[in-house]
Amino acid sequence: DMIPTKPTQEYCPRVYGFRVH
Repeated sequence: DMIPTKPTQEYCPRVYGFRVH
């Protein structure tokens, strides 16, 4: 899973595993 500097609001690493814009 990727943990970027942005919150899970734009990124769902636990659901997708990649950044979701």
